Amino acid sequence: MAPPIHTNLMRDLLRAVQELSRQNQAPPSKNAPPQQNTPHFAVGAVSVVEQFRRYKPSTFDGNSEPLVVEEWIRGLERIFRHIACTDAQKILCAEFMLIGAAGHWWESVSRTRTKEQQCSLTWEQFKDELRQGNMSLTDYERQFEQLSRYAPHLVDTEVKKIRGSRMDYALRSG
Repeated sequence: MAPPIHTNLMRDLLRAVQELSRQNQAPPSKNAPPQQNTPHFAVGAVSVVEQFRRYKPSTFDGNSEPLVVEEWIRGLERIFRHIACTDAQKILCAEFMLIGAAGHWWESVSRTRTKEQQCSLTWEQFKDELRQGNMSLTDYERQFEQLSRYAPHLVDTEVKKIRGSRMDYALRSG
């Protein structure tokens, strides 16, 4: 026969497991906080990106002159005012509109950041990075590749190439 302490412990453990099982099967309470990995909008609501895309914003491929970039950003910001976005939501929406060279550039830049840096990126910082001084992204990338031929040892790895690109950008933007 099992000692009473073990019997009580087993009974309490069984009750706890049963209660957890019931909670997992029951629909979530209306007052319950949202789960960690679930979207932060109500059931039936539309995500910010979906709201944003309903305005049919133009895409950006990075092959544009600086004035075209400014006009593209102004168009996005008009939409953002209507749907009241946070900086993180603005960046998320803008990412959806980057195609071609701009999309590849953004993926490359994003990989160089830690998760914390990516999460704390402001809309102003995103715009500054997008502008890349007075050159289009394609021109900037082309010039960087051309100049890197003169010092291949400085860009022989992806990490060195990213550092060189950032240093070049920092020097250009003063």
